[in-house]
Amino acid sequence: MNKIASKIFATVGVCIAVFVILVVVLVPIYWMVITAIRPEIDIYRRTFFPEGLTLDHFIEIFSNKPLRQFHIYIMNSLIVSLSVMCIAVALGSLAAYSLVFIYYRGKDLASSFILFAYVFPGFVLMVPIYIIFSSLGLKNTYLGLILADLIGAVPFATWMLRGYFMGIPADLVDSAKVDGCNHISILFRIILPVAAPGVVTAAIFSFVSAWGSLLFPLLLIEGERLLTLPLGIMRFAFGEAYHWGPLMAAAIISAIPPTVLYGIVQKYLVKGLLAGAVKG
Repeated sequence: MNKIASKIFATVGVCIAVFVILVVVLVPIYWMVITAIRPEIDIYRRTFFPEGLTLDHFIEIFSNKPLRQFHIYIMNSLIVSLSVMCIAVALGSLAAYSLVFIYYRGKDLASSFILFAYVFPGFVLMVPIYIIFSSLGLKNTYLGLILADLIGAVPFATWMLRGYFMGIPADLVDSAKVDGCNHISILFRIILPVAAPGVVTAAIFSFVSAWGSLLFPLLLIEGERLLTLPLGIMRFAFGEAYHWGPLMAAAIISAIPPTVLYGIVQKYLVKGLLAGAVKG
């Protein structure tokens, strides 16, 4: 009887915990959505369900000040995020391959340094990055934004892919060497296809990290031309007055690309996370 009661209490406890987590996660999202589609006059009314619906706030962010350049912010974020994703996966794949399948002294120390580089707080690097990038003429450039975001993206991609590559049998690589394949051929023809879920996972996390990056754009960008989406929304939020409808509409649009990307590759993402966690 005690076992049955304990199981019931455990089940009820889990259900309550899940319910609380769902409320904490979903209520802010729901409030963001209804604020974006409510008429301006209804935004400050304390009603859980909107009395009327409108898309005026979405139209406003593309047509009126101060977010009249919203489409430019989106394009800048896409350019930076896609570049960071591709470069991080490419460099991370090469580094992870060398850490797993090439034997040399100091390999374990290199792995530790890469992990340290990933967990190192980005804000500590603000002053050095600002000084170095200013002296190299990388402020207010796409290249500067991309290089700054790669500081965290490359170590993360390397560490995640290393964990996945460690689950690939070394005999597979040895057989390819016997057949005359060099390291580059082995990586692109054998390792990466086998490790596709891990590659997708590293790519998605690199994209999302760059897409939501605020610290380095805030540090390196001046003016309107190269503003990324998070920085553009932040400047709008801290403007002369709060316009909650357009602000929430902008937040919804900024969440669409990562959400769609996750939905498309969800199967590979889950496999990559589980495999990397177990094998790393």
